[in-house]
Formats: sequence, C-alpha cells, structure tokens
Amino acid sequence: MCSFKNYSDMPGDQPFGFSKSFSDATQLPASPIRPPVRPRISASPVFMPVSSDGQRPPTDLILLTADFMIFYVDEGTLCRSSGNNFGGLLPVQTGTNPRRVVYLSSLLSSEVHVMLQVIYDLPFDLQNPHSVWQGLSGIRHVVRGIDLLPRYGVDLKVCAHSGSNIFKCLLTYAALYPLDIYALAAQKGLHDLAVAASSHLLSINLDTMDPAIAARIGPEYLKMLLGMLENRKSLLGKLLATEPGLHNPTKNCGFSGQGMLKAEWSRAVSSLTWNMHAGITTSQIKETFLNATAKITCRECLKARDERLRAICSEWQLAPAVTEDSRLLDYYPFRKSQPPPWW
Repeated sequence: MCSFKNYSDMPGDQPFGFSKSFSDATQLPASPIRPPVRPRISASPVFMPVSSDGQRPPTDLILLTADFMIFYVDEGTLCRSSGNNFGGLLPVQTGTNPRRVVYLSSLLSSEVHVMLQVIYDLPFDLQNPHSVWQGLSGIRHVVRGIDLLPRYGVDLKVCAHSGSNIFKCLLTYAALYPLDIYALAAQKGLHDLAVAASSHLLSINLDTMDPAIAARIGPEYLKMLLGMLENRKSLLGKLLATEPGLHNPTKNCGFSGQGMLKAEWSRAVSSLTWNMHAGITTSQIKETFLNATAKITCRECLKARDERLRAICSEWQLAPAVTEDSRLLDYYPFRKSQPPPWW
C-alpha cells in the first residue's frame, strides 16, 4: 500500500488545484458591496410650497422631474391652462396617490421651469449673471420648454401674448439671437414676436442660412423676411439714384467744375451698391459720401451734397424695418410735404 505524507508528494498535478501558498480567505482582496446611492432630491427655487409674492394659489400638487427636482404647484391652474388635462396626468386621484405627486419621467427640471413660468406668467431672471437663462444654453432651455407645451395642452398663443413675461424674455433674446427667436415665433405662429424679432435681421444673409432653420421658419415667414430685405434694398437704390442738384455758376465753380461732385458722388454710390444690404446704417451712408467728396472745396457744391445726403438719411430712417410693414414700402419715397397714406 502506497502512502503519501502530504499532497506535495503526490505525482502529477495537485488535487483540486490547491497550492502550497494557500492563504486565509479573509486575506483575499475584495471590493466591498456598496448600497445603492439614493438620488438627491432638490426643490425648485421658483416653485416653493409658499409663493413669495402671494400671487399664486395655495399649492396642492408636487411635480417630480427625471433629474429629481420637485415643483410645488396647484392643480387648478394647470387644469385651466391645459386643453387635455395636462397630458392626461390630471386630476390626481387622492385615493391612489395620497401624497399627490406626479412623476414626469421624460422631463428635465430646466424644461419644467420654462413650462410652469409660462403657465403662471412669472418673470425670467435674465439680469442675474448666475441665472440659468443666460447665454445660448438659456435660450435652448426656453425653446425646448416652449416646444413641450402643446403636448400638455397649453395654447402658446394665449400664454405668450405681447404683455406676457415669456414674450418679454424672448424679445430680450431677440437682440442677441434674432434668427433663433424669429424661427421659434414663425414655427409657433407668434406673429407679434416674429415682427419684433425681424427688426434685428436687417443684416442677415439668407444665402448662408442653415436649412434646418429655414425649415422651422417655413415658407410664409421666409417670404415675409425676404420681402422686407429686398424692399429695403430697392428703396435705398432709388434714394441713391438721385444726385445732388446743380448750383448757379460762380467765379470759382462753373458747370464743368461741378462735374467733380457728380463723379465723386457716383463713386460713393457704386461703393454702397456693391456692399448694399438692408441693415446699412445712416452713419455708414454719410461716411461713404463724405470720404468720397473730401477733396471738394466749393461751398455751394458741399451745400448741395449735404442737402441731398440729409434727405437720403431722413427717408432711410423712416423706412419700415419689420416684416409686417414691408408692404408699406410701395409708398416710398414720399415727398416731405406729403405724409405717407397710412398716417
């Protein structure tokens, strides 16, 4: 009978894969099992349980967003503002939901903030440098929140009237992001906002417009914008086509001498025509003509130049600069003694 003093004396592989350096299981490295992290729930600083201004009704409902922020609201306001019971989420049955909490699993807090501020007509804190509504990211939050309102039965045309806080907010953004606001207004049928935003689009080049933006604007408002731009350029061309009048010949400047003013005026017109756009300013027009005629010394020629330049700038300042009024350009230019027909 063969006997072995220990496993190491056995031929071949060791049974069960044991090793001579076997150590205690408590010494083996192991990752501890950590309990699941509970989400941190925060409360909206705008929609707290008690309204700071006292204008909101008492809160009786909590909205919880996907990023775990809660909003204290009242069910009555949401139901009155919605045409589909806020996407079918209301009214809340107290028996099945005693805490009256509605979980908005597909919405983020930034989106819900916009939606509720539109519904309650609360101001957007655009002056605060730490506000979430600052910069391009802020306008994207606003646009996204506005896009979601129809899903929950909210009529944007009713909420975003010209006296509402969301209208004022979007009008503020229009100075920095006019094309985005114009596209939003056109897409949502907010005509007053589109007209106001169009005044900031006088220098836009439609040839370089993003096709996605053009699709959002749609053919109707694109036509209005194009009509305004082309009509303004056409008007400016007509104003520039009239040259300064001739003055009576003097000892130092006869009819032939006045040809210099005509030549320099034509040179300035060519420069403006080459770089013409609907947003050209009166200061740019003045600077171009003054630089072109800087060598002219005849006082009568300079007087005629200045009179014509004042007339051009005066009528250019009166030219409609918004889409809604582009049809009125058919009446320009009008004589100083004759007011426009719509006055």
